[in-house]
Amino acid sequence: MSKRFQMAAGLVLMLMLMPAAASAMHIMEGFLPPVWAISWGVISIPFVVVGLFSINKTVRENPRLKILLAMAGAFAFVLSALKI
Repeated sequence: MSKRFQMAAGLVLMLMLMPAAASAMHIMEGFLPPVWAISWGVISIPFVVVGLFSINKTVRENPRLKILLAMAGAFAFVLSALKI
């Protein structure tokens, strides 16, 4: 390895490992202001409706996919319950 490559790799590694102050915080449940909750709820309505129509169409075409849909929902529920 060349000296230049080693210096560049060391610099990148040093910058990646250097801690940085952040003023970010997780929004705890129930703390979102009502205006934000209502705004994002309204924005999400079209996506939820399109998703429900798509799921209904897919299940009508292939009823055996209901169990897969149920398992995917259970998996998402378990993941949301974990504190990762």
